[in-house]
Amino acid sequence: MNKQDRKEIEKSIEEIQKARDIINTQKELIEQKRDEEQEKFDNLSEGLQQSEKGSRLEDAIQQLDDALNSAETAESECDYLIDYLQAAIDC
Repeated sequence: MNKQDRKEIEKSIEEIQKARDIINTQKELIEQKRDEEQEKFDNLSEGLQQSEKGSRLEDAIQQLDDALNSAETAESECDYLIDYLQAAIDC
C-alpha cells in the first residue's frame, strides 16, 4: 500500500469516527427520551397504564428501545470498520 492509499484510508477512518461520535450523541438523546417516557408511564396509576394513553406510552418506549439498539449496533459496526481499516494501514 502506498502513501496515498494510506492517507485515503486515514481520512476514511476520521470520517467514520465523526459518524460514530454523532451516533453516540444521538444514542444518548434517545436513551434520555426513552427514560422520560418510561418515567411518565411509571407515574401513571395502574388504571391509566392499562388505558389507551398507557398503551401509547408503552409503544413509544418500545420504539425508542428499538432505536437505541439500532444505534448501539451502528456504533459497534463503526468500531469494527475502524479496526479493519487500521489493520489494513498497519500491514
